[in-house]
Amino acid sequence: MSKSPQEYLAAYQKLHHAEAPFLINGKEHRSAQLFDGSNFVTKLLAPFSYVVSAFSQQNRAVRVLDYGCGKASHIHSPAMPDKKTFFQYMEPHAVQVYWCYDPGFVEYSQKPPKQCFDIVICADVMEHVPESEVDKTLQEIGSAISGKGHVLFTISCKPAVKHFADGENLHVTVKDPDWWKDRIKKNMSRKHIYVLFETAEGNVEWKVSA
Repeated sequence: MSKSPQEYLAAYQKLHHAEAPFLINGKEHRSAQLFDGSNFVTKLLAPFSYVVSAFSQQNRAVRVLDYGCGKASHIHSPAMPDKKTFFQYMEPHAVQVYWCYDPGFVEYSQKPPKQCFDIVICADVMEHVPESEVDKTLQEIGSAISGKGHVLFTISCKPAVKHFADGENLHVTVKDPDWWKDRIKKNMSRKHIYVLFETAEGNVEWKVSA
């Protein structure tokens, strides 16, 4: 039932644009709002704001890469707290660059430059990456960071509610936190890392200082 990396990408692209159905409890659904990018707001906003504040105290505006951003609805719609858009919510001049990248969504499919970002956000993305591509993806994320930099992840360690039309779970790489820690340490040395692992038993935080 597993697919090649190219087949997975094509399948996610179709889901993004509601060109293919997904299954919940065996029933078909389609939604152009799928993968709207809201997991950054609900799960990573607090650690993100903390890191931005640290840079602001140094009088530095940050350059941010939202890796696997989905539709990044918080950029253009009032998805942030207080019904604000992202730039309305952030302190003025706190964020110099916000680069949205998601190969599954054509509008944001342009690859980011290397060694240009202070912070990389990666919210609920890695579990959608085929296991054979995990190392390569982590290396690509690490290569985008300027200097030591910060990477903020949320990674689900449990199956998704949703499935592809062929029955395969949308979380194609489900591993425990220790497995992910090994992969991250191997491929992303000398980075400040924050991960929120979501497990069946509850959420687990993990931090690494460069």
